[in-house]
Amino acid sequence: MSQIVELVTFKLLPEADKGAFAEASEGVNAFVRNREGFLYRSLCENPQENTWTDIVYWQDMDAAKQAGEMFMTSELTRGFMSYIDPTSVTMRHLQVANDSGCSTTA
Repeated sequence: MSQIVELVTFKLLPEADKGAFAEASEGVNAFVRNREGFLYRSLCENPQENTWTDIVYWQDMDAAKQAGEMFMTSELTRGFMSYIDPTSVTMRHLQVANDSGCSTTA
């Protein structure tokens, strides 16, 4: 099976504090680091469109699906989700077709 990229795009609730949201994102980092098949995660902001995109690389679709099932009920992700407008969420899973082989180490 090929690697999977999970793209989740969303908006924050109007009253959400970005600093507190960034801190809550650390819970998601802890959650994914402990999932089998996790490779890499980044959280990106598009201030012009007031949207965020959470990008997670998984070893395969099974790993992505298993993590997704656990994500919604995990204590580690609850704070993160409390800042998100649930009506704005879109999720896609894409197969990696080509990889530059970049490293996350400096």
